[in-house]
Amino acid sequence: MVPDSLDARLAADPMIAAVRGLPEHFAIGWRAAADVGRSFAGAIDRIVVAGLGGSAFPADLASLAVPCPIAVSRDYVIRAPLDPRTLVVASSFSGNTEETLAAFEDAARRGVPRMALTGGGRLAELAAAAGVPIIRLSKPFPTFQPRAATAMFVGALARLCEDLGLASDVRPRLDRVADRIREARDTESRAAQLADALRGRIPVILATAPFGRTAARIIKIKLNENAKIAAFWNTIPEFNHNELVGFTDRHGPFSVVILRDPSVPERMAHRVEMTRKTLVESGVPVHMVDLPTGEPLEQAFTALYLFDFVSCRLALQAGIDPNPVALIESFKASLGPYRSPAD
Repeated sequence: MVPDSLDARLAADPMIAAVRGLPEHFAIGWRAAADVGRSFAGAIDRIVVAGLGGSAFPADLASLAVPCPIAVSRDYVIRAPLDPRTLVVASSFSGNTEETLAAFEDAARRGVPRMALTGGGRLAELAAAAGVPIIRLSKPFPTFQPRAATAMFVGALARLCEDLGLASDVRPRLDRVADRIREARDTESRAAQLADALRGRIPVILATAPFGRTAARIIKIKLNENAKIAAFWNTIPEFNHNELVGFTDRHGPFSVVILRDPSVPERMAHRVEMTRKTLVESGVPVHMVDLPTGEPLEQAFTALYLFDFVSCRLALQAGIDPNPVALIESFKASLGPYRSPAD
């Protein structure tokens, strides 16, 4: 029998189950990476994560928690300087992301240390054949969607940085994030209110540093993939110097969400408030989401956890299953089979 009420659909949805398990995912990733990087200890100064989508943006988040220099390359070739003390981590939960496979081979051609962070697939096969270390992630349950594995990737990357000798005492930070999420009792009720406010709208997510390229960008992705809607993001103050003028007139069905950080300097706080006021006066609905006090990783994951529920709720309200990403899969099929240079 198909659940007919929204609450029943939420209770039965695999993506919601994956989201609710997020606090435990840090430890899963941490354990998966245990000792895998120790063979490189003392020989690595920085990491480049080669990946796309949900296998790439966790590296941006990990950089909020660890002092380890982490760059991200989102292409067929590695768009970052490489040298013998740079470790390339090819990251793909499925192990079949063609850009990541190509970047993995690009690292081999350029003679730099490399590693695989994956749940299997072709990437695991290539890494095993080359004798390259593998951090293996596993799905907590069969219908688990890899894009819900953000905290696993963060846990694994944090452990890798520690085992490389580039960070220390990271696990307590991850535990604090997990505890904060567990203690956030009102998250789902807040998500229900925000989803109602954003229903039928095109969200634009704004934030100040360091939450623009991390939380705002990832929230946009969650809305794309879970809710199947267009969404956009930008940073403040950059937004004030260009995109703001696009809301002058005939701005369409946009709603702006501003992630408000209580720790910004007074002048930036004033700029954020004036951004809100200017948009409202231009007829644009604005929703303020206050980040909690705490370390940046705690703040970011609190917002991401909220929007996991917002995005899934928007999907289910519209009668859409948040789990599949059919348009992406059909696009990949239209590209035709990818042939690795190793094939």
